[in-house]
Amino acid sequence: MKPLMQLLQRVKAYIPPIEFYRAELPTMAPSKGHGSCDGGLCPFHNNHRAGSFKVNLTTGAFHCFSCEEEGGDIIDYTRQKYGLSFSEALQKLADEWGV
Repeated sequence: MKPLMQLLQRVKAYIPPIEFYRAELPTMAPSKGHGSCDGGLCPFHNNHRAGSFKVNLTTGAFHCFSCEEEGGDIIDYTRQKYGLSFSEALQKLADEWGV
């Protein structure tokens, strides 16, 4: 298996989406278990409307209903928020979370 694919598997196995979003989104509403949650203010635009940004705490998927930014996991979120390539986002997560 290629090293990038191995790192991808380790990052996805090691970083729970719920913990990732708690760290990234301090205004996120407390979760009531797993599933979708109000992510607070959207980090992708100057958001003044609470409730427009939703995250799935099980899969890591996210969607803003104001600016339409969306992605399927925490790697997509990191890539889009910080303007990184896929491999750069993966490495950033691995470094920051000690994977």
